[in-house]
Amino acid sequence: MAHAVFSTREPFFNEEHWMPYPSSKNNVLPLVCFTVIALVLGLGFNAWYTVKHKINLPTSGTQISHPQRIPEFLLTEGSGDPFTNHSLKGHYSFLFFGDTQAHYPMSMLSHLYTQFEKEKLPLPQIVFITLNPKHDKQKIVADYVKTFNPAFKGVTGPLVGIQQLSKQMGVVYIQAQQNNPHDKNHPIDHNGTLYLINPAGQLIAVFSPPHKKDTIAQNYKALMRVQQVANTSDPRAHNKL
Repeated sequence: MAHAVFSTREPFFNEEHWMPYPSSKNNVLPLVCFTVIALVLGLGFNAWYTVKHKINLPTSGTQISHPQRIPEFLLTEGSGDPFTNHSLKGHYSFLFFGDTQAHYPMSMLSHLYTQFEKEKLPLPQIVFITLNPKHDKQKIVADYVKTFNPAFKGVTGPLVGIQQLSKQMGVVYIQAQQNNPHDKNHPIDHNGTLYLINPAGQLIAVFSPPHKKDTIAQNYKALMRVQQVANTSDPRAHNKL
């Protein structure tokens, strides 16, 4: 069984992760090479960082040794309601940063959610946050997540807000600009990482691809048990009984 890793997640780069670049017939090959090299370097750094901080644990995935507070942000759900730090409190949440062209991670989360329903486990909030807000407006993200499960949330917002939150979460992605300036549905390469948030709204685990439903389910259950033990060990929890 793979081992989990204790680590404190920090932004991968000091610069913005959003790296648009022009495209033309004469520079297609260099741009493709740039895209591949940049993405490989980003994912390679993630792998190096993970291995460097590895501690053997009985679960797989990357567990955060000290839950990380997520900086304040303000985005918008497909329903039009605001989506903020407060939206992450009171339940576990899986966050996925991507675009509406990606299907596998959300499909896997749909099967995972159904499994939790059958096992009568506390259901996590599943949140899709677009990395292409210029194209993925409220109705688009709302319709997108409904194809997987009506309970899922689609989130969009101003580009600067998406960039800031994705950078703080350590999301690596690259978007290529097309020749047509009116085409806002640009292809995006991203690391496909899933982020697990606890009921206090803190980041507690990161799952990098390839995603295996059974492995993520096992870790979700293990992390909930750890949280339950921590709550019962907290004198404040006893005072609430």
